[in-house]
Amino acid sequence: MATSVDTNVLSYLLLNEDPDLADAAEHALQRAAQEGAVVVSGPVLAELLAVGKWEEPELTTRLIEVGIEIDDRWDRTVWTYAAAAFNRYLSIRRPAEYECPQCGTRQRFRCSSCHAELGKPKHVLSDFLIGGHALRYECTLLTNDVGPYRSFFPDLRVIPLLPKAEEPEPEPDR
Repeated sequence: MATSVDTNVLSYLLLNEDPDLADAAEHALQRAAQEGAVVVSGPVLAELLAVGKWEEPELTTRLIEVGIEIDDRWDRTVWTYAAAAFNRYLSIRRPAEYECPQCGTRQRFRCSSCHAELGKPKHVLSDFLIGGHALRYECTLLTNDVGPYRSFFPDLRVIPLLPKAEEPEPEPDR
């Protein structure tokens, strides 16, 4: 089975800002390669390029050198999976402030249980495109952000980079 790699894993490896995370990423990629192809989807490539450290040909060469293929297959199913998961995510996340369309008053909302202020969504559409791509092409997803993928893509096999990533992200009250 192919393993699709999330941006955070490759960031640890390529940027090497934290040697422990870089080592964990390298070992996880080696284990994944023993089970099949190791790939990245277009959104991962775009997020890595957005860091601004590499130009596209250099980054592509670097990925190939570490045994990672760029999987640029996309079809309507990927978009459908991503959109459905992102809509579920947005339906349970609330913005930190709502603005009244009539008078412009801004209001914040707090959790009814612990009274913590509810925050803005912290995941972006590219996260859901990455998950949709992995699900559509039956890849396992290697990530250090396990919770959202397990919550919003329950049929996706997810491998945590680190043991702490086993804990799913708590879902806010609806």
